[in-house]
Amino acid sequence: MTHEQLIDLAKVFIAEKHPEWQSELSYQPIVEDKGAHWEISFELPELTLGGVPVVEIDKALKRVTQAYHTQ
Repeated sequence: MTHEQLIDLAKVFIAEKHPEWQSELSYQPIVEDKGAHWEISFELPELTLGGVPVVEIDKALKRVTQAYHTQ
């Protein structure tokens, strides 16, 4: 999957399952390869405190396996 596809999948998942996190989807997305899965998170604006959504996508299954919000 491309980074764009991963980001899109993460955004759709958040919109459907965690609409309260949608305001953070405008932040810059970060895609990290974590071995068996990709991790998609979002970068907080400079000088901003808070948390962001994190979505894990299994490489073999190509689906979201976990989503949480940092503090």
